[in-house]
Amino acid sequence: MPNQPYIATNADKFVWLITFISFVSNFLFEAGDMGSPIALICTLLILVSINFKFEVQIFHLMILQFTLFCYATAFWAMGYAYAIDKGNQLFFIFIQISILYSYYKTLPTIDKLLEIAMYGGYFVVFVAFVFFGSGRFINMGEGSARLGGFGNANTLGMMAATTIVINLYYFMDKKHRKLLLLAIPAIMVIAASQSRKAIFILVVGTLILYFLKNIRGRKDNLLPVMKFFFFLALVIGLFVFLSKTGMFSGAMHRIDGLIASITNEGNVDSSTSKREFMREIGWIQFSRTPLLGIGMGCARILAMKAMDLDCYLHCNYAELAADGGIVGLVSYYIIFIYAFIKEMKYFKVDTMSSLIITLIIIRLTTDWGAVSYYKKTTYFYVMIYYLHILYCQQKYKFIKKPR
Repeated sequence: MPNQPYIATNADKFVWLITFISFVSNFLFEAGDMGSPIALICTLLILVSINFKFEVQIFHLMILQFTLFCYATAFWAMGYAYAIDKGNQLFFIFIQISILYSYYKTLPTIDKLLEIAMYGGYFVVFVAFVFFGSGRFINMGEGSARLGGFGNANTLGMMAATTIVINLYYFMDKKHRKLLLLAIPAIMVIAASQSRKAIFILVVGTLILYFLKNIRGRKDNLLPVMKFFFFLALVIGLFVFLSKTGMFSGAMHRIDGLIASITNEGNVDSSTSKREFMREIGWIQFSRTPLLGIGMGCARILAMKAMDLDCYLHCNYAELAADGGIVGLVSYYIIFIYAFIKEMKYFKVDTMSSLIITLIIIRLTTDWGAVSYYKKTTYFYVMIYYLHILYCQQKYKFIKKPR
């Protein structure tokens, strides 16, 4: 690890700018035809701007083995073209992320990547305000419709929530206060998205981050525990207060429907009912083809037959279970389990581990309500996890190197 402060060159700043554009385009053009061309152009621009050296590391092996598994499922897939398409998507992501990895592993920290994710998230929030107009967010009340016409409402809300969590880490750890005001419009976007997963990320992510920060420096006293429970009460109180306002009325209605589905009491909204049925479709197929599934991307065939809808199953676990069986589940989630285990080795000595661990936990939990295994942003964050592990291995050599 370099001991001297890193001095950025114009070439560095250009790569950072292109990375920022690539990251933002994943959200702005997720549902359109512009995303892939922009990603290709950005990848080529970065490639010609850096001294690219491909060195196979555990990060590459993890992504590549899952990509190859997607291709392999074409041999037994219910629809082989879907499996090939998923393999092609992941192979392009593998190339793009490998090029980024080659450059960013030369930097002394992962701060630049986290800053790109944070600034990029707030930039998308700003674009949302321009697209919808500020009145759409200020005048939210009972009966307000979810955001539409600007990508996926859930994706937008989850991005805004993750941005705030990263911002809170820098506030808690480095006392950076300047960007915190931007969390206000981001919270308004979360409310307008009416995304339950976004609210979960914001509330639970904040609590996990604060909890990990306090137990790291824990000594044999109750002060850290008392501080956490005070903070927990504060967050719950704030959430209850906001839930009483018109701003979060739509989201609270959807949360009520989710609670009703769990407790079997009250009215379950149609969205929750559909998602429950979709998950059930996936798990039933898993019980029939438990080992290798029906081929990656083929769960949409099940949804078409059962619901006359050409869509994914809205649950990454059920989707992977149906598509790839237990082998597919292990092939994908070993990427995150490995990163989590390695991050825990450095938790006591590196403050950024608390943020990485929080992001991994958020990913593993929100995957119950979203399909993420083929999303570019998923692997952008995976790159961040593995780069941080690499940096820790270099910096903390006194800790036994993970095998």
